[in-house]
Amino acid sequence: MPYRTIIPKKNAFEKRKMNAVHIFILSHLFENRKNKKRRPQSTL
Repeated sequence: MPYRTIIPKKNAFEKRKMNAVHIFILSHLFENRKNKKRRPQSTL
């Protein structure tokens, strides 16, 4: 039974961690997209 009470806290922490990772990945992908857009312009 105590295990069940621990799970919600862990899930909340995991969700927060996953959100942080998700935001980091999205921002990283967005930066990569920007760089890809910039490169063709510089080559042209």
